[in-house]
Formats: sequence, structure tokens, C-alpha cells
Amino acid sequence: MGSYEISPTQAVTSALTMLKQGRVHSIKLEGGAAYTPHIRALTTAGVPVLSHIGLTPQRQHSLGGFRVQGKTAAGALTVLDDALAVQAAGAWGVVLEAVPAEVAALLGCAVLTGGGAVLNAAGPRDGDD
Repeated sequence: MGSYEISPTQAVTSALTMLKQGRVHSIKLEGGAAYTPHIRALTTAGVPVLSHIGLTPQRQHSLGGFRVQGKTAAGALTVLDDALAVQAAGAWGVVLEAVPAEVAALLGCAVLTGGGAVLNAAGPRDGDD
């Protein structure tokens, strides 16, 4: 943590450094709707952004640990809102982590449009009831 959370300006400064010095082609930003100003600033500056929603490991303590996100109707709507928000802000794709397969399928097939990709980074595992 610490390379983009404080402000959109910090996000752009950090990302441009990574692009120039690290020779990366895109950055991954953990966070959904709350980080749309950051994503907009990055894409406006020409930085491709891959968004990471659902279980975001950098914030796992605030989520109650490493737990599946979007299991309830309200939780699924939060994941949906996050996905739509980051897409509208310009993210080229979305990584879903620890999201039920049904929610991931809805996002991938029915909601997200354009050139973006939806990647479900974690399928069901024992203990994820």
C-alpha cells in the first residue's frame, strides 16, 4: 500500500514512475468505486489500468480477513457497482478475486462491455461456504 491511495495525483505520479523505470505496460489498482477518481486521472494521463475488486488482499483486514465477497445479494450488488464504476472510469479490465462464480459470470457476460476482461482469480475452495 502507499503508491496510489492518498490521491489521484499520487496515483499518476507513482504510475508514471513505474511505467518509465519499471518498463511496465499497465498498472493494477486494488479498489472499486471509491477509486474511480484515481482511475480517471490515470487513464487521462495515458496509463492503462487493470482494476482489482472483490477480495482485495491489501485491504483484507478491513474485509474481515480472506473471505469470499459478494455471497449475499447486497454483497453481489456492491461487486456489481464496483465493476460498473471502474469500467466507466476507464479501466481496461477487472480482476475479481474470491467472488462466487455466478456473480463473476453475470459481470463477464451481461454487464461489462467493450474491450475489458473479467478474470475470476479464485474459484470455490473448501471452507468458502
